[in-house]
Parts: sequence; C-alpha cells; structure tokens
Amino acid sequence: MYPLRIVFLCSLAVSAAWPQAPTAPVLDQRGLVNGFSKLPAPATVGRGGILHINGFNLGPPEGATASGLPLPTTLGGVQVMINARPAPLFSVTTSRIVAQAPWDVALGTAQVVVIRGAARSRPGRLTIMAEDPAIRTADDSGYGVAGTVSGQKLILAATGLGATNPAVESGEAGPEDPPARPVAAISAYIGGMKTNVTAALSSKRAGEFEVVIDIPPSARPGDVVTLTVAAQGGLRGANRTIFQGMRQPEALYIPMPDGAPDLRLLTVSDVNGGFLAGAGARDAQGCNPAVLFDAIRRTAAKVSDCLTSANANLPVVAPAELNLLGSLIGPPPAGAAPGSAISSKAVLLNPALNSPLMVDLPAPASNLAAAAGGVIAVTPGPPVRGLPIDALTGAVGDPVNLGGGGGGGGGALAVNVDGLSRLLSVQAGLPQARIGLVLGEDADPPVKAKFVILNQAREVVSSKDFPDGWQPLMPPTAPRPANAMGPGPVAREPTLFDPDSRIFFALASSPDNSKHGLIAFTLDNADPKVIAFPDGAYATACQPAIPIVPLVLSRRLAMVYGNTPEIAIRTPCAGIGFLQVDLPDSSVTAVPLPGAGQLDTAVNTSGEVNHFVYGLNTDPSRRGVPDALFVFDGVSATAFRLDLPAGVSGFQGLQEIPALNLLIAAGQNRVAGDAGLVLFDLENQQVTTLPIPAGFASMALVDVFPASRKLVTRGIKTGAAGSQFLVYDLITRDLILVPNPDGIASVGPLPAQVAGPGGLPPGGLPPGGLPPGGGVGIGGGGAGAAAAAARLTAGNPKANTVSAVGLDEAGKQAGVVIVRIP
Repeated sequence: MYPLRIVFLCSLAVSAAWPQAPTAPVLDQRGLVNGFSKLPAPATVGRGGILHINGFNLGPPEGATASGLPLPTTLGGVQVMINARPAPLFSVTTSRIVAQAPWDVALGTAQVVVIRGAARSRPGRLTIMAEDPAIRTADDSGYGVAGTVSGQKLILAATGLGATNPAVESGEAGPEDPPARPVAAISAYIGGMKTNVTAALSSKRAGEFEVVIDIPPSARPGDVVTLTVAAQGGLRGANRTIFQGMRQPEALYIPMPDGAPDLRLLTVSDVNGGFLAGAGARDAQGCNPAVLFDAIRRTAAKVSDCLTSANANLPVVAPAELNLLGSLIGPPPAGAAPGSAISSKAVLLNPALNSPLMVDLPAPASNLAAAAGGVIAVTPGPPVRGLPIDALTGAVGDPVNLGGGGGGGGGALAVNVDGLSRLLSVQAGLPQARIGLVLGEDADPPVKAKFVILNQAREVVSSKDFPDGWQPLMPPTAPRPANAMGPGPVAREPTLFDPDSRIFFALASSPDNSKHGLIAFTLDNADPKVIAFPDGAYATACQPAIPIVPLVLSRRLAMVYGNTPEIAIRTPCAGIGFLQVDLPDSSVTAVPLPGAGQLDTAVNTSGEVNHFVYGLNTDPSRRGVPDALFVFDGVSATAFRLDLPAGVSGFQGLQEIPALNLLIAAGQNRVAGDAGLVLFDLENQQVTTLPIPAGFASMALVDVFPASRKLVTRGIKTGAAGSQFLVYDLITRDLILVPNPDGIASVGPLPAQVAGPGGLPPGGLPPGGLPPGGGVGIGGGGAGAAAAAARLTAGNPKANTVSAVGLDEAGKQAGVVIVRIP
C-alpha cells in the first residue's frame, strides 16, 4: 500500500528535509509500524517488541543484517534512537529498518530518530506500551494463517507480551533454562474456546516469544486465534490470526426451540461467534425472554423469561476479549434509572459449561462488565465497586474499588473559584490523576472564566483566568427528545489535553464573536497563550459538538472551520476547510477544501481514522445523500476530495475500518445499497465499488473481517424474494454467495424492512458503526430502538463469523444461521 506515498515521500526528501544533507535519512511518518501486526500508523509497540521503520535513504545501498546476538545498536553506519535510547537493530536497507524497542524505553509517545553518519532524520512517532501483543503470520502480512501445528499444539511467534522473569537485556535472546516467561497473565482461545497457553522468550531470536497453545478438541480449520495479555486497564488482544485455513464459507443452522420468543436482538460472545443469545421484546415489567444458541453443541435452549438491564436495548452483555455472555435477572425495580441498582441475581453463559450459571450477588448491581479473566458485577456508588465473578464456578470475590463517586463526571463536581461555579468543561487524565476544568459564570456565553486544576482529593490546586479579550466558545445545546429524563448536558466547552506538551487547550472567542481561537494553558505558572485563528476562519459552532482532533504523528491539532461566526444549530453545518495547529510553535494554518467545496460537520457525517480527518459534502439539493468525501491528511497537511465512480449517485451509512485505512458505505442510486458498496481508500486516495451480483436488487454491509481481509454483505434478492450472505475478498475482489440452509428464505430482517446498511433506517449508521455490544455493523450493537430490526444480523470480526435470524418463506423466525467466514 505504499506506491502513492512513496512518490510523495521522494518529493518530501527534496523539500521538507532541506536544508539537511543530501544523504540525510527521511522517515515516512506513516511508515513506523509494529513489525508483527502491521497495523496502520499511529503504531503501538510493546517494550521489547519489533518495529519496522520505513522511509527514504535510511541505510546504505547494499544494506546490512545483524550477524548474531546480542543485536548491535549500530549497523551499516546507522543508529536508531527511541526516546534518546539506542535501539538494537536486526537489519537496515535504504527504505526499511527493522529494530527492537528497548525493554527499558519510557512508556507513552516516543520519538524515533534515524542517525546515518553525521545526518539525523526528523523524528517519527509511535506509542510504547508495557504490553502490546502481536502475532507473526505465515506470510508476514499481519493477517491470515499463523503458527505451526505439532501434535495437539499450535506454536506461534509473538512480541509485546510484556516484562519477563528473569529480565533480559535489549538485543538479547532469552535464556534456555530457566526460560524467560511473561510476568503478565496471558490467555488464548481457538474458535472461541479457551485453552491452555504458555509463552517464553525465544532462546534464538531477540524480542520474540514462542507461544504454545493447546488445540481444543472443537478446533476447526478457519477458526480465529485470540491471544490476550492482562495489561493495566484490562485485557489487551493481539492481531487476530487464523488457525490453519479454510477455502469456503461454512453455514450452520440451529432451529428455534419450542416456546421460543420472537427475537429482537442477537448478542454474540466477543471472541466466540458461535455462542450467542437472542432476546425477545421487553415486557411491561422490564423483562426480556432469551434463547442461547451454541454452534459447537448445535443446541438452542431458553435461558430465562426475565433477563434485565437498565438499557432496554441491551439486556445481554458480551464482555470484551472473553467468550462469555451475561445478564442480570429481573424484574428490575419500577422506574430504575440508568446506572442505578437493578438486581442482586445474575446469570453467566459460558461455552465451557453445560448449563447457565446462576449467581447470587451480595449486593444489587447496575450492570455486568469485563474484568481480567472474568466478569464483575458493578454496584453503583459512591464509591462504585465491582464484585468479581468466577466464570466457571460463579463464586463471588471480595469487592474491588472501581473509582467513581464524583470523580470526573460533570454534574458530580461542585467547585467555586472566585465566585465562578458553572462547570463548562471537564478533562481527566492530567498528570498525577488530576482533573482540568473550565469554570465560568452563569451567563451564556460566560464572559468571565478560569482554567482550574483539581488534585485527586478534588481540591483546587491552581487557577488561571482566560486572557483579556477572550472567553469560552460555547456551542449550541442540542435539542432534547420529548421523553428525555434527567438534567441536560452540563459541560459544553470544547477542550483537549495534550499529554506530550502538557498543555490544556480550550476553544474561545472574542466577546463580539468576531475572532475565534484556542487558549493554551500550561500546567505550570506560565501565562496562558492565545492561538488566534486566521482572519475569516471560525469554528463550526452550528452544531453541539466541535471536535478538536489530536494528530500525534505530526504534532498537530486539527479542526474544521467555516466562514461565518454564528452560534446556532444549522443543518447542514457547513465547513470550508481544515485548521491545523502546529503544537511546537503554536501556529495555525488554514487548509481550504479543494474546488471551493463544503463539508457537513454534523456528528454522523464526519470523523477521523488514523489521522485522516473526513467529512461529507453538504449540497442541500441532494437531501442528505452525499456524493463526495473530503479528507484532510493530518501527516502531509493536505486536503483532497474523493468522488464517486460512474454509475453511483450517492452513498449512505459510512463505516470506518481503521485496520485497513478504509471507509465503506452503501452505494445508492434510488435506495441505499442498490449501487453496491463504495470503498474509500484513504491512504491511496482511491474509490472503488463492490458491484451487486445478478439476481440481487441491493445489499447491506454486515461487517469487515481484517483477520482474513473479507467483507460480508446481506444481499436482497430482486423482487424482495429473500436474502442471503455475500462474501467479498478485499484483496482479489472475488465473490462467494453463501447458500441459505434448507427451508430458510431470508437471513436477518425481512427484505421489505431494509432501507439502509444493516437494516437501519435511511441515513445509515454513524461513523464507526454501532456502539460495542454485539449488534450489526463494525464494533457491534446498541443504537437504540430504531436499530432493533438491524440487530437480527450480527457480524463478529473477532471470530470471523456472521449470525442472523433465519426466516422461512412465510417470514416466520425458524432458527439462527451462523456462517464461518474463510
């Protein structure tokens, strides 16, 4: 995927690198990637992990390769410094360096500099993690088949499993006896079934672990391999890879059990695509009946008539990086509010057990959540506590403090500094667990305001006034639905904290609204600095949200700007270009859209993928159906336009695929999906389509599967004669039609119900798909009642499966279809 970028890089070597010496190395800012996972930049690499550094003129023409261990820190006259520490080097060529991240390098954003002779490159950036597991695949692409089979063992090569015992020096292999094993707990699944796993640093290769996984009896070719590490903040998973391999999709069918309810929602286990629960409609008491489907056992059985949750659209939860499902058991108290105590009974569904595991909790819980190696029941605070539940026995452990009780949540904070008490913004994540606030007076907009820092005890540490002639820029308040409960939004002021520069940025305007800009507050005693926008450039304050996008690779911030200073909700909310704020020198540059275009800055029509900031065009004559995409490349600081190919008049339901630097949407001529799917390749600035095969009238995106580079749609047959799954290969563009099981005419909602991607109403999904939780679209379910029909189809990229309710010729729910994607 480098061709277009290499051309740009060559010109960059002449322009951006000047006045460096002609032989100075030049880093491709998007070319620093994890050497095993190969995910697009901004990259993350674990301590001791392997890094690829791509660029121009990096090493000698003849190249050089390390001849033994320990790895040298100078090779072919080249050095690599990562946060000023020399990195061990595997090899160097003119266009790529393979290096190891030192075991003792500082965590967080790291600067990478290549030194060749007396010349130094400009720094590139990545993030160093304590643990960041990554698996080497068979073809070294970062996806597909990985590992070798020896007896009943799968042997993988991995990096980023964290510190070892005993510790090993950078550039060295691990000892043979005793071996150096990861300190952090690791877990493995094949086909969603948890199994035994061990790991040790290789005694022959630096930075590389040999991982040995027991192959469970249920494992089949094509199963996804999941490897996780218990990192700070939760489980961290490696790139998904494939056990052996399969050529064709495999469809499984499980009939509905007797007495099953009409299903409204499918929730699939996070790493086991063949283990899912179907929930029926919620009754007046707040109860959802549910059925459990198990593809390995080929069984379906009722779980309960009263699963419950504070979220009526999400009665069953699928904890991240686990193969479990769970729910509280109701009915809930009448009028229970979100976050309140719901029930002291829970049920866990585990594919390793023969029946549901009923759990009595010592205190009422508000919800279930994932924990390292299991599940916790969350009891509302203050303080918020978690009750660990053993996933095999149901035993409840001692409570653990989860924080909360007024920490960073808007209205829970009560602060008054010099008579200013209105909370305009809250930013957690400051050093030493401090919180940054903007306080103002009651007026809207407030003329007087302060930046305030609180310590962990929520005491005021310091405060600074906004500079003279500047006040917080308060975007308009979003209209509230008629049935909304509780107080409206409290903190509305757009702010951002940059941890690298340790600067807190707040959006501001002059009192007469004739100038907009950012106020930069440092955490020390220095006075705040005004970063005024260019004349005629204004924040797009015609919508409630005004994103400020951090661009780590280029050390910039990005925003969309318009040419009017009005602060009132407008549809569309038009932007005419992008502002880039250079952090090192606090300068601001306006980058207008090509061709005097305009983009819509509404929340559902704009976003950011790997430092590509994008938005849709705003032509009001098209009635909300865009025909072009505007993109700002946050690395090259250029804007470009992507137009639709001939034969496609518009698109809907834009979805982000970060692992591939892609945006995907349903192409439209008359209705969404009747012109196939549109693929926007952000890195190569290309637009292609996946056409509809003969016999189909439209199709809806179900999901994208990075582990095998496949895309699955639900094809709607001509004349609404049914539907079936279509599998596209994103590399070869080959198409496979998946036949429905006998007796099944449609998968998912009835064709007549489908108006947009995944069965959603016209307008499709927001960027990034539905929120996590097991529904249709990238990332899973939970878009509210309007998406209920869509969640009769569920894609699971972590398991390479698609699940759907199967309907017979009469449109009656007959069972569940589970398709394994090759």
